[in-house]
Amino acid sequence: ICAPLREEVSTSYALLMQEKAAREADRQELADLWPDGWLMPTILKRYRSLTEEEKLAKRDQAEAIDAERTLRADIRAKVMEAYKWETKQDDYGRTFYEHMDTGESEWEQPEAMLYTPPAGRDELGNPVPVLPEEKSEEEAAEEVVDDKS
Repeated sequence: ICAPLREEVSTSYALLMQEKAAREADRQELADLWPDGWLMPTILKRYRSLTEEEKLAKRDQAEAIDAERTLRADIRAKVMEAYKWETKQDDYGRTFYEHMDTGESEWEQPEAMLYTPPAGRDELGNPVPVLPEEKSEEEAAEEVVDDKS
């Protein structure tokens, strides 16, 4: 009777310790990224451990991740908007464009339909390898001049 109960208590204690370690890591991260000039909560002060250089590097990394996330969201939103426009024809065979959500229609192709993700990104905003393009004639000529000098 006691063995299953002991096992349950042991499992619960292990999960509690994992959660506690995760909270410690969260506090460490918060303390290290806390902005200068802002009063840090007393509970976080003991967790601060980074030098200024490490702190700046970590903050730059967090800003880069945020910028990447924002770029992906922007690309996805524009691609989704492009897919919401449909090409249709009226009774006379003339082409017009209609927005599926709003019902708005236009005779000219909307700019939203023309959107393509920037080079090096797919339609979800994820980075994709860019194949090096063939060099233009000017670049090839510059290389020849550089080689001769």
